[in-house]
Amino acid sequence: MTNSNNLEEQKDIYGNSNDQVASVFGFIRELAKIKNKKIFHVKDVEKKIWIDKIKQDQLPGIRFGDGHQTWVMQVANLPIPGCPLPSKEIAAWLKEPNYDDPDWDPNTAIIPFKKIASNVLFSSNEPNQTEFITIQFEDDDDRVKQFHHWLGVRESWKINLAKTKKKLANGTSGLMKFFKKLKIPI
Repeated sequence: MTNSNNLEEQKDIYGNSNDQVASVFGFIRELAKIKNKKIFHVKDVEKKIWIDKIKQDQLPGIRFGDGHQTWVMQVANLPIPGCPLPSKEIAAWLKEPNYDDPDWDPNTAIIPFKKIASNVLFSSNEPNQTEFITIQFEDDDDRVKQFHHWLGVRESWKINLAKTKKKLANGTSGLMKFFKKLKIPI
């Protein structure tokens, strides 16, 4: 048996010659050159959108750098406002604590009355007896005013929340349109 140092005649354990393996890798290299065309200048790009041509109001929450920053594009989180909390006294009269749901109905949220147990001493000879006192929500004018004030603040929150959600939806769709123009897969 003669040992051959000629690489073209050597075969691997599968019977493939180095020639065939080199041919496959050469094919892969040429295919990569075709698929991944290297771009060395902007003029070589078929579709381009210049950043200074994009209107800032089309994409809320998105800013583009002017070349002096280390970033090109920043995407900011739009703050989603939190629901204002009712006072402790008002919260004690709410049936359900889900007032931070925009669809929450304040007309059915209030407990109309409460029964409070009270120990009453009729005389020193008789034992204490428990009586129940019924308190209506509307009995206290200050409590009713606080509730209506809080409902007004909550209504403002609800309007701001709807505006913020609309901005987010518009910004997201604007960003998607922007990426579609650039043909960037998302």
